[in-house]
Amino acid sequence: MVCVPCIIIPVLLYIFHRFIRPYIWPMLQKVGLVAPPPEYEKVCENGVCRLVKKDKAVSNSSETANHLASADSKKDD
Repeated sequence: MVCVPCIIIPVLLYIFHRFIRPYIWPMLQKVGLVAPPPEYEKVCENGVCRLVKKDKAVSNSSETANHLASADSKKDD
């Protein structure tokens, strides 16, 4: 009896995600029941690459630019 759920549930999940969800998901987004997935941007700094949400990527790059500018001004003093 244990093997029956172990086989049937993954098959039903596959069928749902593969065939049913692509038709239901856009309708739910139009109604507003489901938020759109976040968009990510690849940001590489000092040889380290990471994924950052697009709205945060702009603020992170501006913070880095401000930090570098303040470091340059401290060197001049």
